[in-house]
Amino acid sequence: MIVRPLFLVLAFAALVGGCRREPNVAVKELVQSKPDDDKTAVVLDIFRHDTSVPQVREALSLLSIGLARPDLQDRVKASAESRAILERAGLSADEISDLSAPAFRPLDAHYVDGCTLFRDAARNLEIAGLNETAQIDVCLHWVARRVLHFEQQVEGLPSAYAVRGGFGSGLDRALVAGALLHQFRIPTAYLLSPDGKNALVAVLVRNKVHVLDPRRGQMLRDANGQPATWAQIKAAPDLAKDTGLTPDQIASLEGRIIVPLESLAPRMQYLESLLQGDESHVGADRMSLFHNLPKLERDFASAGLNLTLWNPKAGDVQPLRAWRLFLPPEEGGLDRRHRWRLFHERLVPWAPIFSQYQRLGIVGEIAPPALDTLKKFTDDLFEKYYVQPHAMLVRGKVEVLPRRLDRIRTVVEDAEFASPEQERGLAKDAAAWRDRVNQLYRLVRKDPEAAARIQQLWEEDQYFVYLLQPEIEDVPRGATKKVLSRIVLSACREPMGARTNLLFAELSHDRAERLEAIVTAQKALGKEPKTVAALNAWKNARSAWAKYLDRSNLGPALIPGDLAQARQAWDKADPERAVAILETLHLQLHQWADARNALARALDRSGQDGKAALASLSQELGSLIQEGRLAKEIQRYRDQLRLMPIAAGAQETLDRRLELLSRSWGPMGSFTWAVKSP
Repeated sequence: MIVRPLFLVLAFAALVGGCRREPNVAVKELVQSKPDDDKTAVVLDIFRHDTSVPQVREALSLLSIGLARPDLQDRVKASAESRAILERAGLSADEISDLSAPAFRPLDAHYVDGCTLFRDAARNLEIAGLNETAQIDVCLHWVARRVLHFEQQVEGLPSAYAVRGGFGSGLDRALVAGALLHQFRIPTAYLLSPDGKNALVAVLVRNKVHVLDPRRGQMLRDANGQPATWAQIKAAPDLAKDTGLTPDQIASLEGRIIVPLESLAPRMQYLESLLQGDESHVGADRMSLFHNLPKLERDFASAGLNLTLWNPKAGDVQPLRAWRLFLPPEEGGLDRRHRWRLFHERLVPWAPIFSQYQRLGIVGEIAPPALDTLKKFTDDLFEKYYVQPHAMLVRGKVEVLPRRLDRIRTVVEDAEFASPEQERGLAKDAAAWRDRVNQLYRLVRKDPEAAARIQQLWEEDQYFVYLLQPEIEDVPRGATKKVLSRIVLSACREPMGARTNLLFAELSHDRAERLEAIVTAQKALGKEPKTVAALNAWKNARSAWAKYLDRSNLGPALIPGDLAQARQAWDKADPERAVAILETLHLQLHQWADARNALARALDRSGQDGKAALASLSQELGSLIQEGRLAKEIQRYRDQLRLMPIAAGAQETLDRRLELLSRSWGPMGSFTWAVKSP
C-alpha cells in the first residue's frame, strides 16, 4: 500500500476540481477579530503584499462599509469641474454617476490589482540618484522589454493585461508606459493623430513637456542629445524623424488624456490616501490609483500643451473603457465574447502541445472527460512554470524567480535529451495508458467503484503532483515519474524549455540594465561607479541570450515547418488550429528579433561589436519583409476563409486575428521597427 502525503492528495483534489485561482483569504474573519481602530489597517495590509483579484475584491468590499460614513460623502463624489470635463468628452450619465458611487464596484478590484503590478515593477525600477528624465529612460526601456511591439489575437487590452500577454500595439506600449510612470507620480499625457493610429507619450518634467516614442522605446532628443521638449519638436519636426511621422503628421498631433475610467472615481483617491498614510493611523505605502483630470489639464496647459479626454467613437479601441469591455458581466464588465477567459487560455501555447498529444495517440483517442483532466494538468503546469514566473519577472520578484526556473529547467532538460529508444518506449507506454484510461471511463456508469479507480489512476503519479507544488523543494519519498509525467513533459518540453531559457535571459538582462542605471546614478552623484559588476552582468546577459537563440528559438528557420503544419490543419477544415499555429509562429519570430536586439545591446555593453549584430538582424528582417512569404500566406487564408462553411461570428473572429498578424508585415509594421528598439 502506498502512503501518500496529505498535501499531495489535497493538491490532486484541487487540480482535478479545475481550480487555478488563488483561494480567497479569510479577510473578513481577520478584520472582525480586530479592534475598530485596527480594522482599516488590517484590510489595507492586503494591498502591500502579493494580491489576487479575489483578495482585493474582499478588501474593497470591507472598505466600502466605511465609505458610507456621512463625513466621506463629499469626498467620493466627482467635483463639478471633473464632471464638466467628462460631459464635454461625451461620457454617458450612467458612466459619470458610477464614478461617484459610495461603494467600490466589482471592476475596481481588477483595476486596483492591475495597479499593484505596476507598483511592484516601479519599486524594482526605481534607482536612487537618477534624475527624472534618466528614470523615465529606465522605465521606457522596461516597457520595450516587457511588451513586444506586435499584435495578435485581441486588441484594446487593459494595460496590465498587455504586460501579462507580453505584446501589443504602439498605443498599448504608450499606455503601459503611462501606467508605469503614474506610479512615479510623473504626469503623463499622449500626442495622438486625429485617427488615433499614431501615438507618442508626453511627460511633464519641471514644467516642460518631453516626448517619448513607445515604438522605439526612447525619449526624443535634441541636436545636443538632451531630452527634446514638445515646443522644440513642433518648431523642428526633424527631431522626430525616427518616429516615422512626417512634419505634417507631427503638426496634426493632438494632446489627449487617456486613462482607465475606474481611475477617475474619487473613491480611488480616498484609497490612495489611506495607503500613503495621509489618513490617521494607516499608510506608508505608495500606490497611485487616481487621476485628477482638472489638475492634469491645468499642469500641461501651463507647459504649453492643451489636453482633452480621449473618448473614441464606438467600434474603435476604447482605452477609457478597456476594463469593462474586457471583463464579463459576472466580473463587473460588459463583454460577452469571453475575452477574459480566452486571454488566459491562450497564455498556454496549445498548438505544439496538442501536436505531441496527437502523435502519442491521445487527442481523438482518449475519452473526452479524461482529455479534459489531462488538459487541466497541463494547464496547471504552465500556470506554475510559465505564467507565474513571467509575473515574477514583471513584478521584480527576482529573489524567488531563479529557483522556480531552475526546478523546471532540470525537469525539461531530462525530457529533451530522451534517447530514440526512450521515445519509442514512451509511445508504447502511452498507448497502454490510454487503453487503461478508456476502459475505466467506460465503466463509470456500470461499476460504482469506477470513479474511485479513476481518481487513483490520476493520483498515482505523485511525482507530477509534486511538480505542481513549487513551494516544496524535495521530491517526496517514493514519488517517481510514471507514464502521466512522461506524457505531459514530452508535450511541454519544447515550449516550456524555450520559455525557461527566455526568462533566464530576460532576468539576466534586467539585472544588467539595473546595474548600468546604478552606475549612471553614481556618476551623477559624484561617486565612484561600480562598473565591474555592471560589466559582468552584461556578460551574463550576453551568454543567456546566446543560449536562448541557439537552443530555443531558430527564428526564420521555423517558418517552413510551421507553415506546413498550418496548411495541414487548414486542409483538414480546422481553421482555428491553423490560425493558432500562425500566431505561435509570429510570436516566436518577434521573440527571436527581440532577443537578437537584446543580444546586440549586451554585446555592445560588454565591449564587443553590437552594431554588426544589429546590421545582420536588419538584413535578415529586410529579406523576410521583401520576400513577403508570410504576408502572402496570411492573405491567402483570409481569401479562403470567406468561402468556408463556418458560422459568421467565428469567421469574423478568425479574419480579425489574421488581419492583426498581417500588420507585422506592412510598411509601418512591427518588423520594420524591430531593429529600432534600444
